[in-house]
Amino acid sequence: MILTIDRLNKTFIANGGRVAALADVSLRVGRGEVVAINGRSGCGKTTLLLTAGGLLPPDTGTASLDGSDLYALSHDERAVERARNIGFVFQQFHLLPYLNVLENVLVPTIAGSAGGRDERADTRQRALALLRRFDLLERVGHRPAQLSTGEKQRVALVRALINRPKFLFADEPTGNLDDDNAAEVMHYITDFAAGGGGVLLVSHDRRTAMHADQSYQMEQGRLLE
Repeated sequence: MILTIDRLNKTFIANGGRVAALADVSLRVGRGEVVAINGRSGCGKTTLLLTAGGLLPPDTGTASLDGSDLYALSHDERAVERARNIGFVFQQFHLLPYLNVLENVLVPTIAGSAGGRDERADTRQRALALLRRFDLLERVGHRPAQLSTGEKQRVALVRALINRPKFLFADEPTGNLDDDNAAEVMHYITDFAAGGGGVLLVSHDRRTAMHADQSYQMEQGRLLE
């Protein structure tokens, strides 16, 4: 298994009370697998994604990527692990409005930019090759405001893949898309998994389940088969 989640629990304090966002959640994702978590807004899907991806420490439980317990690492070590091995696709894309498409894609490579000119040139060529594959090559000089919603989502996917991650986490990857664009994005996600990666995506869009190897429903912080 590339991702192993064991008995994750996460509670938030809201309006003077305690809300169980995750309640004893366990999950396995193997290499080459796409796992979809469906559920209504507020059921804990995004909390699960952030916790499993090393961005939000759980109250109890473990999240391990390729045998490495993410929360046994220091804060800095966990950041390095995310940069090297994890790609995130966020619901709101989080593209930087003052950068063009190519510059947005290259943002995750900055942490590893100590290499020489040849390495930086190779990274740029990899970015251009991915943009060509995602039918975005003609958009490299455009800023996010000049892109359609589907194009923004594809740019976010390219950015998530630029560092050759082992695992991809996707938050509502099709929620803002029409049927054609949703199918295209899911094609790219399943193609990544077919190359040996693992994918965990969360969504209220049941179309994602059609492309998943495993699909679960989430209700009130609990994962249901």
